[in-house]
Amino acid sequence: MKITTKQICAFAGATLAVSATASAQGNEAVQPTQDLERTTLTADADVDTDNNVTAEDIKQENPADLKELFKKSPSVVVNGGANMGQQVFVNGFESTQMNVTIDGASQGNLNHHQSSVLVDPSLLKRVDILPGAGSALDGPGALAGSIRFETKNVFDYLPYTSGVALGSKGPMNVEYERFGSDSKATYYSNGDGYGLSQTIYGKFTPEWGYLLSGAYTDRDEYEDGDGNTVGNSGYTQAAGLLKISGRLQNGHSIDLGVDYFENDSLSYDRVNIDPAFVGAPSPRSGPLQKMTSSRTTATLNYDFAPEHNDLVNVESNLFYTNQDLERQQTKETAAVETLGLDLRNTFKFWKLASTFGFDYQDKSGSKDWGNYAGTDPYYVNPSQDETEQIFGFYNQNILSVHEQVDFSFGVRYDNYDYTDSYDQEYSSDRFSPNASVIWRPTNALSVDAGYSEAYRGVGIREAFFNGQRPTDLEGEKANTLKANIAYDDGTFFGAGSIYQQEVENYLEPIAIRGAGTAGDITVQGYEASLGFRKNGFTTTLAVAEATPEANGEENTEVYGVVLAGRRWTADFNYTHANTGVGVGYFIEYRDSVDGQYLGYEDFPYTKESYALSSLYLTWDVQQVEGLNLQLNVDNLFDKQYMDHTVYESSGLYSPGRQLRISANYTF
Repeated sequence: MKITTKQICAFAGATLAVSATASAQGNEAVQPTQDLERTTLTADADVDTDNNVTAEDIKQENPADLKELFKKSPSVVVNGGANMGQQVFVNGFESTQMNVTIDGASQGNLNHHQSSVLVDPSLLKRVDILPGAGSALDGPGALAGSIRFETKNVFDYLPYTSGVALGSKGPMNVEYERFGSDSKATYYSNGDGYGLSQTIYGKFTPEWGYLLSGAYTDRDEYEDGDGNTVGNSGYTQAAGLLKISGRLQNGHSIDLGVDYFENDSLSYDRVNIDPAFVGAPSPRSGPLQKMTSSRTTATLNYDFAPEHNDLVNVESNLFYTNQDLERQQTKETAAVETLGLDLRNTFKFWKLASTFGFDYQDKSGSKDWGNYAGTDPYYVNPSQDETEQIFGFYNQNILSVHEQVDFSFGVRYDNYDYTDSYDQEYSSDRFSPNASVIWRPTNALSVDAGYSEAYRGVGIREAFFNGQRPTDLEGEKANTLKANIAYDDGTFFGAGSIYQQEVENYLEPIAIRGAGTAGDITVQGYEASLGFRKNGFTTTLAVAEATPEANGEENTEVYGVVLAGRRWTADFNYTHANTGVGVGYFIEYRDSVDGQYLGYEDFPYTKESYALSSLYLTWDVQQVEGLNLQLNVDNLFDKQYMDHTVYESSGLYSPGRQLRISANYTF
């Protein structure tokens, strides 16, 4: 699929921008009207707050990578080792089994030996995580749920103002902030390196503004807890974001964004594998060479929610994403391109909120074996690119059956048409229903339980190993049973979840060897947390565990599904408002776990237990408005460990103690 600029520029559309009009009495000064930032009102009650990452979380943790970004999310684990090997797992399932979006743009998968999530945390506003097959609004192929990354915009820095307010003599103009800057520098002690980011933002008018942001990171190879240098773990990373945003009084909301990400590192073919495991350097490991992974994304979100009209709340998202992998010496390349559209409207009538929508994706995957082409039957260039078209129609509803009880229900229909690199054609479709009941006996307590299905047809699983599959292969069906409880009275809070996620006819992500289905995969698990907050002090204790079963074999891993064991976390932090000083301490303990890999049952393994501690100290310097100084210490006691997301015999040890020192100035 070759996508042109003209295709990207076409769109249809519309979420919510709420504006209000400030009033003034007599000759008093008029204050500008502030807007609620693009709040999406949709018929979707399934929001997993425990695992979400907020703007405050990002500020406190000052994350350099995905592992640090999700450190405090109980059910999210990230692969250890090299930066580009950081694969994300939620409830045991890799993100490749989920619908991952960046500002609504769906992401693909390049290679099963590296991360499929190409994003710089410094550009992010928040991350929402919804585990398991869930709402019809989660998008196509959301077998294990969805991950939604949202980047910053100008209104995160400069408050929305309508530009016009009512004074005693009628409409009058108001003043508004026109320009600002956010500069940040970070030093890393382990893997000696630095990170720089610069954001400038401003207003064209009170209702229109821009944000331009860039980030660069350069880090050397890190040392593990025993002081050993982990080879080829250094990297450079660059990212950029340009976003034009508008919040208009008549209910229109527009965000036009373009962002770019690039990671360069020196590596053998398998980024997430210890080179010694494959006898590097060897034909099996490939040569040591520069690898570049990159992503370019363009998004247009245009929403319309006229005031006092419960029948119209339109949200639209048009996007284009291109993900690339290049190995410099061997000239191997792989790419996934996606052009997509999501259009929906939510109306409210009586006690019902109902969302109807349509989504479409046009995808292509390409691969070139470069210097390897033709040297072996294993390295034969495909005759053509893979192509995939996905059409989806969906409806999701919330019906208030009682002042304390809501009933959520919906269905989506997905149709997949896929032509592989060998001109084999696959076509499949399916309806996926969902239903849940939400009970709120008090303002502080909510309980819900539900059943959901999701479907993903045969299609592009990864660009690099796009081999030939069986001609009679069918798609994957997922179902999730889940019950949740949450309590928050402002001081004490807690949450719990128990679930069973199943994927029937689980398709191997690697097609190069003619792989078909790995059978049925079931993950059973739970998550619980308790917390307390008062006078600037917050503490949270949490535990989570997800246990996979593959083809009836318990504690069994397969590509895209990991056995990580029980995870305990404790988080303590305190902020003194008068001085702007904050301090935090985080503990993680991972139980040991015995497991095996599907197809290698004669080689069981044990993943050893370990305990980690980290702390942070932050200071909003009140003598210099806008200046923040921060110290983060990871792996405080220099523990030697291998993250449970890696296969023990082939994985890389994680970093030992690391200091991150940063200065951030905003005006």
